[in-house]
This record gives sequence, structure tokens and C-alpha cells, in this order.
Amino acid sequence: MDVRREWPFATVFAVALAAVALIALGNLQHGVLILGCALLLGSGLRFALPTPRAGLLAIRGRGADVVTMGLLGLVMLVLSVVPLTN
Repeated sequence: MDVRREWPFATVFAVALAAVALIALGNLQHGVLILGCALLLGSGLRFALPTPRAGLLAIRGRGADVVTMGLLGLVMLVLSVVPLTN
């Protein structure tokens, strides 16, 4: 496996790792927002890149990957905007 080919996955992973770090530091709302952005970034990269260049972002078919990551990203964005307490 060529590590240079995995830059899309590494980019999404780095953003998701930053989001998890924010959540661990107690900033839940911003962490969930950034995690949603990471999923939307992954969805966009999977849509834009051909399958051989998508690397580890290519799990199933392109459509399934894009829809799954896109919907999960949108759910995370909605969860980051909705207040958690009254």
C-alpha cells in the first residue's frame, strides 16, 4: 500500500481527531460540529476522487459511501446546533 495515496483518509482522520480532542476537553458542541464537517469533507472527497485515488475512503460503492458519510455529517451538524439542555 502506497502511503502517499492515503492523503484523503489522513486529512479526514486528522480533522476527526481534532474534533475528538475538543470533545475530550469539554467543548462538546464545537467538537460535534467539527466532526460533522470531517464527515462532509470525507463525503466530498469520495465523490470528487476516482475510486483508485480515494484510498481508504472507498469502502463500498461510490454512491453508498457518499450518501452514508453525507447523511452522518448532516446529522452531526444538526446535533451541534440543537441545544442539549433547556
